[in-house]
Amino acid sequence: GALQGEKMARLIEQVFGHEALKESLLKMTANKKFFNAVLFAGPEGIGKKKLALALLQEINCEQPQACGVCTNCQKIAGSADVFLHKIEPQGDKIKIEQVREAIQFLTLKTWVAHRFVIIDGVEKITAQAANALLKSVEEPPEGAHFIFITANLSQVLPTIRSRCQIVQFAALTREELTRIVPGLETWQAQWSFGRVSLAEKIRQEEWQEVRKAAINFLHSPQNSKVVEVLARQFSDHDKIDFVIHCWMTYVRDAWMVQSGDRAALYNADILPFVEKFAQHGGLPELYDILMQIRSDVLGNVDKNLLLDNFALGLGAS
Repeated sequence: GALQGEKMARLIEQVFGHEALKESLLKMTANKKFFNAVLFAGPEGIGKKKLALALLQEINCEQPQACGVCTNCQKIAGSADVFLHKIEPQGDKIKIEQVREAIQFLTLKTWVAHRFVIIDGVEKITAQAANALLKSVEEPPEGAHFIFITANLSQVLPTIRSRCQIVQFAALTREELTRIVPGLETWQAQWSFGRVSLAEKIRQEEWQEVRKAAINFLHSPQNSKVVEVLARQFSDHDKIDFVIHCWMTYVRDAWMVQSGDRAALYNADILPFVEKFAQHGGLPELYDILMQIRSDVLGNVDKNLLLDNFALGLGAS
């Protein structure tokens, strides 16, 4: 039992996929070197943050590879804050106070050889907060490293992007995904786009209800009850991304059915509904509207207004 626990304390073993990327990054940490500032870009929920933590462990272990057993390894596995300062958006912004805390963390004298500041969702940083950060990114204190994480590279401020080494992640393959989330149905594995976060959600009843609400809305945008149910989901920040994913896969499937191609549908489990929706005109335009909604959501547009406008547009088509 104890041995198993020790073995699992090597974090890199819990990061699936991304083999070539892992290999080149582990070469650096084996030499106890790492970028001053690096930007991990790629789809949501594929292990970018997990890999960042694993690298922190690798670089702070006295062995060339993390042993998972020494004090440093154990502390980092328990995410000890002497090694690490994490920032995530509060609501939908990363604010200047959060950045100041990170800078303060870096100015503290410490025995730790390497420290990471991980900023997840860096596309949400305000211009003011980014400016406060730039000097530290350009000339970090000895042993300090910034890892920025984003699922939307195009939204990251150029001032930050230009100062980083950019590491581009691909979605996980279906095989990798089903290894991490066993028991996925075929359509669920398709539907999840190689994203662990989506795969874990789509198996849960609560999230299947969210999917149902999203699809009902597409079919009955004028029905106030249906709209009300979805509006509740839409006010929850965690659920917006999921709802938009439901819409995009569904509209895309209907469009495929319309053009006679049913080979790889994401919503194969509810084909009769997709077929019904495929009788709609203007599906390509609808897909474009959804792309726009997705970028508006990132740009902090009023969510209720978005939903109202979308309902009107759907009703008209």
